[in-house]
Amino acid sequence: EAKLIDSERRLTTLLNNTPVAILIFNIEDGRLFYANQHAMKVHQAESLIDLETNAIYSGEPYSRNDMMRAIKRVDQLGPFEQQWKSSDKTGQELWWSVKLDVLTLEGTRYVAAFAENITAQIMVHQALIDEQFRLEEKVRERTQELVEQQRQLNAIIDALPVALSIKNIDGSYRMCNQVFLNQTGKSKEEVIDHADAEIFDFSTAFAIANDDAAVLEDMASKRSEQDIPTPSGELRDYLVTKVPLMGENSKPQALLTLATDISDIKALQRDLQKATSEAERLAKIKAEFLANMSHEIRTPLNGVLGLAHIGARDHVGNPAAHEMFKKITKSGQHLLGVVNDILDFSKIDAGKLNIEAHSLNPAQVAEEAMSVLTDRAQSKGLALNLNNKGVPNWVMGDSLRIKQVLINLLSNAVKFTDKGEVSLTIGHNDTQLQFVVSDTGIGMTPPMLSRVFSPFEQADTSTTRQFGGTGLGLTISRQLARLMGGDITVVSTPGVGSTFTMTVPQIISEQPVLPTPSPTSEQHLTDPLKGLRILAVDDVDVNRDILLSLLEADGAQTVFAVHGADAIEQVERHGADYFDVVLMDVQMPIMDGMTATRKIKLIAPQLPVIALTAHALPDERQRCFEAGMVSHLTKPIDPEQMIRVVLEKARQRPVETKPASAQFIAPSSSQLLPP
Repeated sequence: EAKLIDSERRLTTLLNNTPVAILIFNIEDGRLFYANQHAMKVHQAESLIDLETNAIYSGEPYSRNDMMRAIKRVDQLGPFEQQWKSSDKTGQELWWSVKLDVLTLEGTRYVAAFAENITAQIMVHQALIDEQFRLEEKVRERTQELVEQQRQLNAIIDALPVALSIKNIDGSYRMCNQVFLNQTGKSKEEVIDHADAEIFDFSTAFAIANDDAAVLEDMASKRSEQDIPTPSGELRDYLVTKVPLMGENSKPQALLTLATDISDIKALQRDLQKATSEAERLAKIKAEFLANMSHEIRTPLNGVLGLAHIGARDHVGNPAAHEMFKKITKSGQHLLGVVNDILDFSKIDAGKLNIEAHSLNPAQVAEEAMSVLTDRAQSKGLALNLNNKGVPNWVMGDSLRIKQVLINLLSNAVKFTDKGEVSLTIGHNDTQLQFVVSDTGIGMTPPMLSRVFSPFEQADTSTTRQFGGTGLGLTISRQLARLMGGDITVVSTPGVGSTFTMTVPQIISEQPVLPTPSPTSEQHLTDPLKGLRILAVDDVDVNRDILLSLLEADGAQTVFAVHGADAIEQVERHGADYFDVVLMDVQMPIMDGMTATRKIKLIAPQLPVIALTAHALPDERQRCFEAGMVSHLTKPIDPEQMIRVVLEKARQRPVETKPASAQFIAPSSSQLLPP
């Protein structure tokens, strides 16, 4: 007896700890006799009565009567499996895969239900499972009755959500389901033993007959989309599948057709296509807006920075005026930085920012980035330190974008640090370069850190905030780092400082072969453009004044044009070999710069044309090259860059004698535009 008690105890422990719900029912009246702990716990039941009364039955077809029928079936036919729905105390539905079998305990027969919880799967396909369950249950119930088999088959076919039909080889209908009748608006008597020509209009019947003939001839299934009219004349989209039914002689004996109404899906596809087209249209509008915004801001900014540069150059002997012009330049460059940030953010957002790969020296890139912040750091009394932990001399990467990110990180560090130091440490491991920017600044709280890389977010958004900015710099920096295959992370402590770490892939490369500096350019630091004849084309008088001053100071002889047609006239007037290079604006009235460039190339094929434009987007740059331009400079004008590109692209080198003053050759008065 002790062994029996111990055996029962172990059995009870096993049953209570199994992850399967086990329920035992009285075979006579269906009353619940036993439930293991898993069943009680899942249903949140406090007792067997609570479980039986409030949980395991949930109405047809999962009622007590349904369970009783299942118990009787097990008793008569043996074990089988079915699905069952119950609910817990909160009303949450639970679905089970249940195996029912007869169990004899101490001479008494019971029915045991072993239930596996399949609620997760059922929740996804519940409607389909319900329908499948009912159909399968109906089929199982009728399999014993041969006489009822055909009726049950017809019921199943009628319940299918597709139009089903079977035709004889001669094209007459042998059978069809109710969905087919609903779609054609015909009765069964009007369909059975009749052909398509008696059911559909001529063109539809002709198309169906051709498809049928092809399937029967090829003896292979075919699936296609077809437009089939309803009785009211409305065209509906159907996915039609035709299957030849083969006989014992391996030849088609009939043709099965399944037609699924996919009109709603096709409508969604059309809506999606329309939405996609609209999104593309809006993206194009956005790109055009950004291009125009960039142009309209850069054009007056070119005047501001150009005149400020000239003013600073011409007032070196007047410290107050010189400093004022430098401040104007600094403010203008800040505005230009904001514009560039917005354009970069837009390009990254549109997936149009390209990352280049070339040999670069990480230490040199870091030094160049540090040099940009040297004056600013010194003005605040901050130490600016660069630590090199032995990085490779040459790696593959995009030096421009790496430097852009470093300048942004260093600029932030200097801006948010009032005392102490800002340091840039460059290191590496087997696969990555690491650029670590640390400061002893104000630091950030955890809420600030959580949004530091979010666009347009700033740590202090109050109207009295001390630090300016657009809130795009760190967003752009992280996105650039990720586009380069790396990332940016940050740790910070309020009142102690912050540390930003940028990683990029480390791909070792060879030292690039650098071009030998031109001896001519070394000899003419004071008049680098001496002796060159330059045609400068711009419709804005301030831009022409700036160009005149810059080019005159550098020794060039300059002819001006106010639009593209005027530029062509100047080339024709002076001859194809007169000018050494053309500086061409792009957006101008009467004739734009691209059209003018194409026509100038027909007159003087060897004359290099350089775009000097406020259009800064990559697409505009590409269009300039396609028009025949050899380089692309953006406004505001960078005098040093302009001189460097002119020297590189001009078709002759500057002369070595002392330069004469530049001249301004005005266009004809009939072609002058009002300012």
